[in-house]
Amino acid sequence: HRDIKPGNIILRNGNIYHPVLMDFGLSIIGEVAGTDEGYACTPKYVAPERLFRPQAVDRRADLFSLGLIAYELFTDRLAEISLTKHIHRQEIWSPALIRTVAPPSCACAGLPPVLDRIILKLMDPEPERRYASAADLLAALERVPLPTPPAPPAAPLRSEEHTSELQS
Repeated sequence: HRDIKPGNIILRNGNIYHPVLMDFGLSIIGEVAGTDEGYACTPKYVAPERLFRPQAVDRRADLFSLGLIAYELFTDRLAEISLTKHIHRQEIWSPALIRTVAPPSCACAGLPPVLDRIILKLMDPEPERRYASAADLLAALERVPLPTPPAPPAAPLRSEEHTSELQS
């Protein structure tokens, strides 16, 4: 995809259990051009290899972006490993920054420790240490104990007054 960010994820029928990835523009451009020239990406969610080793970019770059989104979702802040601060301030970025990232459960107490490990693995600066594929990530997520989805809301109850009008 090459540009996974919250704005490119929609919820089918508003259901949080059915996210859909949209906007494949950069993916198509990259396939046509056969390259990842320039900074056609969203710096806030870009994987480090997109900027520092473009020849090494593969599907794991999207998993890095997904990890940053998950981290931000659970903590309400951008992970220190994000490149955006370093690009805009022209600061030196280092893979060692991953050691400064607090587990998401520090900000979201109910998060299971296994989900901490999954999110931090997604954000690993070294692609070789991330999940190899979305299928591998899914397999890990399926082992996480999560609450069951709530039942759909019941039909609204009619007031007694409205009910008596219907009976007349």
